[in-house]
Amino acid sequence: MVQAGCVNNELRMSNFSKALFFSALCFMSSCVPPQHRLDFDLTRNALVSCDERIKIKNVSIWEKDENNWFKINKEKDSRGSSIVYLDKKNEGYYCNTEYPIKFKPNKEYIISSTSLDSGLEMSVFTNSEGKIDSVSNRFGCLKEN
Repeated sequence: MVQAGCVNNELRMSNFSKALFFSALCFMSSCVPPQHRLDFDLTRNALVSCDERIKIKNVSIWEKDENNWFKINKEKDSRGSSIVYLDKKNEGYYCNTEYPIKFKPNKEYIISSTSLDSGLEMSVFTNSEGKIDSVSNRFGCLKEN
């Protein structure tokens, strides 16, 4: 009879340990900051944060294999936005060129952005008119049509 009681106590302790472990795991995963991921929306000609709560702080765009680049930075006291347009002025952001940003035809551009401890890079490609017509972004969040 003593042995049966010990087995039941061990089972209860084992179940308690499992429940404690899973509770701790859930709590720890909720403490991890969301990942900074961007995608490019071809219809809006804009960079879009995959999580609307994360505001885009800075964006660098440079022509692959050339020394042609653009920089868009959130202004110091601005709240920022989860969308940054490339064809019109963005309130609260500074750009080192005029809008719309003019891209060369049939070129590849690298877009990079950083936020907190994470960063990303994607490639965009222009057509014969210098308009972005395709994106290569393996960490994107927008669904292609």
